[in-house]
Amino acid sequence: MQSHRTFRVALFVCSFLMLLSSPAWAKQDTFAVLPFAVNGPSEYAYLSEGIQDMLTTRLHWQDKFVSVDRSKLANLPSLKGLAEDKAAQLKSQLGVDYLFWGSATIMGDSMSIDLKSMGPEGAIQTRSASVKNDQLMQTLENFSKQINSALFQTGGQNVAQAPQGGGQQQNQVNAMNPGLVHNEINQNTQFYLNPQFRYAGDSSGSGRIRSSTLPYSANSMVIADGDGDGQQEIFIINDDEVHALRFDVENKLQPLASYKRSPSFRNIHINAYDVDGDGQQEIIVAAVRVSTKGKDNTYEVYDASSYILKYRDNKFTVLFDKIPFFINVVTRPPSYEPVLIGQKEGSRELFDTGVYEMIEAGGSFQLGPRLLLPKEANVFNFVYLPQEERYKIVVVDKDDKLRVYTNTGEQQSRSDKVYSGSGIGLTDQFEPIGIEDDLLLRDHYYVPLRMIPFNLDGDDRSELLVNHPVSVASMFFERYRHFPEGEIHALYWDGVGMNLVWKTRRIKGSVADLGLSDVNNDGIIDLAVLVNKHPGTLGMNKRRSLLLFYPLDTSSQNGLIDQGFRTDSE
Repeated sequence: MQSHRTFRVALFVCSFLMLLSSPAWAKQDTFAVLPFAVNGPSEYAYLSEGIQDMLTTRLHWQDKFVSVDRSKLANLPSLKGLAEDKAAQLKSQLGVDYLFWGSATIMGDSMSIDLKSMGPEGAIQTRSASVKNDQLMQTLENFSKQINSALFQTGGQNVAQAPQGGGQQQNQVNAMNPGLVHNEINQNTQFYLNPQFRYAGDSSGSGRIRSSTLPYSANSMVIADGDGDGQQEIFIINDDEVHALRFDVENKLQPLASYKRSPSFRNIHINAYDVDGDGQQEIIVAAVRVSTKGKDNTYEVYDASSYILKYRDNKFTVLFDKIPFFINVVTRPPSYEPVLIGQKEGSRELFDTGVYEMIEAGGSFQLGPRLLLPKEANVFNFVYLPQEERYKIVVVDKDDKLRVYTNTGEQQSRSDKVYSGSGIGLTDQFEPIGIEDDLLLRDHYYVPLRMIPFNLDGDDRSELLVNHPVSVASMFFERYRHFPEGEIHALYWDGVGMNLVWKTRRIKGSVADLGLSDVNNDGIIDLAVLVNKHPGTLGMNKRRSLLLFYPLDTSSQNGLIDQGFRTDSE
């Protein structure tokens, strides 16, 4: 009887000790990060909440250092120049152990950041830095590490990344493909590869499969089930042809059909969309009729002349021809269903004002409702990037930089790197009133490559696939567009700008287009990249193309999310 009583007491003591060591009984500190005061041009106003969000994310440590509910931070008074007694009052009002606030002052391409904090004892500490604008993310990361180290003796490790439970447990993250490069800034993250995706057919062992060479230079590509047989075709355009191809069971690219238009027309861009509502996608080709102008026929002029093809029984037929608009397809919020869009050619510039939804009536197309877009947007250069709340509008500007706008058209950031890198150039004409035609001011507009919003990891934030061209010559010669190399980057909006998640290893040649689809019909999503071979240093070699694709492992292991993909620097 005594032994039973002793056992029950021991069991009770053990259970009580386990409860005390559990997160529910452990000491949990709370904190709040207030919106930052931003001093500088109005386009940087978004940094007020952007810096707040980034610091909150980096300081948070589940069960140890927890942020106050965001709703409690709404409707607070102006925080600029927050005095010590006011800080103590707000800290008490919010009921937190630690309060963080500060300011950012922007001066051209540089900024100064001041971060203040108040702890349980009421003492205020200040951390300051003067950095380039593109170093903001790393600076906030450093601040977070300093604070975490001081509070939790983490040795400089960010608490948000520290292993919980006191061990050295490694998070396993799906790397999707060995041909993709991830920024493994967290030493406690181990990337894995599902053995299912080690392909015997890929002799390079890099997770990349290469097609045979195609005997023409390519302008654009779309992957779609054009004939409704459940198998994907690859549709590729060059200047005056449309080609249908398909991978066979041995991953060999087989030609199926071609359609040739008059050489006086030039194909610009290709897409797919169910125009006639029969449940099968038609092939949408944006094109122009080219003529020459000037005393010596020295420059080209363009008339929009797009067309739509049906692909059935390995043959192309024309459904609509000589459509007098530049046309494209975009997935539009809030439903993110594809919609056919169009834009008029301009009388004085290449594009007229405004992008519109296209409406078909009586065998012809006309412009429907206008889309709410930034003025820099045209029918080819923008996408909607879904976010947890609303969406961003991403635009490739004339300098091949990515501009990010809110859903209301307010610009939030512009990239430092160049993206897109198309070689499809059209003369963009500027005709000042009172100036004769032969004295037109002329420039080149390069139709941007496709950008693809996607969300393979299933979280509440979408990423963006975009090409990053690599060329020394293009840095010095504006019209040098035969890029010898490129990379496909997957980017995400981090609150300040578009930041890198992962990228392909360097691709030899000029990227002409990209796609995200089951390109070889094996049930696995692929990143497909259409590449034009580099024509040599002098550009004298005949240009040919090929297709690369990277099978992606979109499964997750043990239900873990892709926290290791989130990176703040390259």
